[in-house]
Amino acid sequence: MKRLPFATPILLGAIAVIAAAPAANAVVKKHPKVYTKGTTQMPGGYGRFGQTYTLNDGGPLINFTLMSAEYTVEPYNFRPGTFINSNVSNKLLVIHYRIKNPNKDDLYVSAGGLFQVVDSNNNTTNDSGDQRRLSEKVGLGIKLKPGQGFDDVIDCAVVPAHGPINKIIIEMGQAGTNDRVFRYNLGTAPNVVKPLTAPFVDTSDKSGATALDTISAVVGKTYSAGVCSMSLDNVALQPTQIGNHPLDANQQFLVATVTVTNLTWTSWYHSGDSLRPTLKTDDDKITSDIVVKAKHDDNYDGVSLDGGESISERLLVTVPKDASLKTLTIRYDMGDNGQSRDFVYDVSGVK
Repeated sequence: MKRLPFATPILLGAIAVIAAAPAANAVVKKHPKVYTKGTTQMPGGYGRFGQTYTLNDGGPLINFTLMSAEYTVEPYNFRPGTFINSNVSNKLLVIHYRIKNPNKDDLYVSAGGLFQVVDSNNNTTNDSGDQRRLSEKVGLGIKLKPGQGFDDVIDCAVVPAHGPINKIIIEMGQAGTNDRVFRYNLGTAPNVVKPLTAPFVDTSDKSGATALDTISAVVGKTYSAGVCSMSLDNVALQPTQIGNHPLDANQQFLVATVTVTNLTWTSWYHSGDSLRPTLKTDDDKITSDIVVKAKHDDNYDGVSLDGGESISERLLVTVPKDASLKTLTIRYDMGDNGQSRDFVYDVSGVK
């Protein structure tokens, strides 16, 4: 394995190519400042999706191919215990690429800070700092033999919900030049980012890069709601008491049965108040609700869901018997991870 003069990783953006143990007087190498609004851009080359380039950061070379990029509202799982989710204010840009060792010596490749992205307002965002192979549930951390590489590496960045990303920047220069960064201008072939899909995409943005804040949802369909998916399975009116929750003579319950599934690879606590319903009638909005179990009338407080695990519950909203129902909006509250988009269901036909 090739030994470097100091311990600083040779960064393939977030990917550290490390060839030696730390020296006692090692100097920590900082990422170059790639972009600052109002200043001159750092010297760098320009790339095309699908084309292989040999890049370096003052040390061993690496062959890099940016294969594709896509916008999504699905969570990005790095490994069990580590994930990044979108919420109503953002979306994710997921980047797919290949790497290969073109050197005569071994290279050790691990996760680190690889990309910066620039949005339509010239704001710069760093990537997640976590990369993995699409086929694995662990982060990069392996020695590449000469000629060895990976064809399915992914990374992501949290970007604004509205508008396209205009540029991807890699913090390495092209071999044989004095460039310090490498850029991909986005928006024209072949550097076209795969757009968001229905029902999340705002079709008024022709780039397909704007995510809607409010989703027109359909009973029985499942939607990504941040860390979890959610489906409204059934909506009905019940004029009688449920469990220990009585009704006045002029009241009834709107009963919304919802199934929630953990989309992450780690345990997620789904509390009784994670789902936030708002029932709109012809003359008012009703936001107070009671949560009970799906098949029993006991109150539902919450449960820890393993990755991929589901739970069903019933939301009870007290509503006057003579009210005309219009819409039921459900939002998923993820606590520190933010609020999901609003999912709006037409309940005007519920009797």
